[in-house]
Amino acid sequence: MSESRQMYQIAKTALANNEDSEGILREATILNTQSRLLRLSGALRELEDSGSDVAEIADITCKITRALSDIGRLDIMSQKYKTEVRDRAELAANKVEKTAKQKGFSAETIESIKRDILGIAD
Repeated sequence: MSESRQMYQIAKTALANNEDSEGILREATILNTQSRLLRLSGALRELEDSGSDVAEIADITCKITRALSDIGRLDIMSQKYKTEVRDRAELAANKVEKTAKQKGFSAETIESIKRDILGIAD
């Protein structure tokens, strides 16, 4: 299946399931771009073996390396953001639980509210 078709399927599934489509699409884009850059790197090796201009190959290799590095940083930032959102949601859920207990809510109601809050972070 082509990469664009795979990304379309991921987006379609994410939207149909009401998931965090932005996060899923971002991750799919990162993987797609990383895959393309790695293929380009392989193609450059073939050009180098065929005796193409070494300076041009070095320049393109530098650009690919920089792009892979940027993608790596983006992925790390994305994971950090997910963790922060999850931590904040857990903190909020715990505060709601404490307040709800003080107000006399049932354990079942409290758990339902916590699931709803924590579902935001998934």
